[in-house]
Amino acid sequence: MTKPVYQRVVGVSAQKIDEDMFLATEQTGAIFHLNPVAAAFWHSLESPASLTNIVEVFAVAFPDQDRATLQRELSDLAMEMKKQKLIEQVA
Repeated sequence: MTKPVYQRVVGVSAQKIDEDMFLATEQTGAIFHLNPVAAAFWHSLESPASLTNIVEVFAVAFPDQDRATLQRELSDLAMEMKKQKLIEQVA
């Protein structure tokens, strides 16, 4: 099975205000407030990345977190961000 690779959608801008991260889309004008995990996920997509590689990075950052839980939660986050047209699957 091919591992999904994601990238940021062109036209989505990010703005950090104090400790908060916001994304805005040119297409819809929607603004999204990211929690710290979603912000870290967004940062991990500075260049296209596979979900597997992102999970590996998070596993190092959160060694006490179960890898299967990380995989499930980050996959869910990717699907939601894709649904909102913030990221897109490229492979």
